[in-house]
Amino acid sequence: MKKLALLLVVLALFVAPAVAGKLTIVADPDAVLTGDPGQLKVQFWVEDFTPLVGGIEWIPMITDQDGTDWTSSFTVNPDPTNVNWLGYDVHHNDTLWAAMLPFVGLSVGFMGYADVPITSSTWMMTINYNYTQLPDGTYTLAFSPDAVGLVYGGGQVTGYEVVNGTFIVGIPEPCTMALLGCGLVGLLGYGRKRIRKH
Repeated sequence: MKKLALLLVVLALFVAPAVAGKLTIVADPDAVLTGDPGQLKVQFWVEDFTPLVGGIEWIPMITDQDGTDWTSSFTVNPDPTNVNWLGYDVHHNDTLWAAMLPFVGLSVGFMGYADVPITSSTWMMTINYNYTQLPDGTYTLAFSPDAVGLVYGGGQVTGYEVVNGTFIVGIPEPCTMALLGCGLVGLLGYGRKRIRKH
């Protein structure tokens, strides 16, 4: 029995190599002053992957601090000049994945024709979204449970850490506004002193 268990462990090492990696979702900008319609870039960065990475499938889940789902308020920005991405404002790291099959719809992503190792923090893909009016608050960008995530030639990459992105909608906190006010008063006072000296 022990020999069988050892054999299964050895086979697992060859069939499903150990994964030690991180996929980070970044929102740009990470804060907007109002919830009026605007644009948001969603970037994907990967690092420290033991196996090869060949692509990504992203289905967003965008929620506020109360857990309300706002995903339907976001649509991928069209860009008719971007023929590589079927006329949408999506870009990927074409240095690493020069040849790839893109898809844009409910899910967005690509399958590269070559799997590559990722060691240091590496930009993978950016999606430019338009959004309709959003209430003030903090929003989280995460993968929908229906999304595959990272893939390679052998199928789905599993076992890596996902760092969700966040962005804030709304006016700055009262403390920030107070500090800004003090700074402006100080500058005005300094300017008036200089005028009196002359």
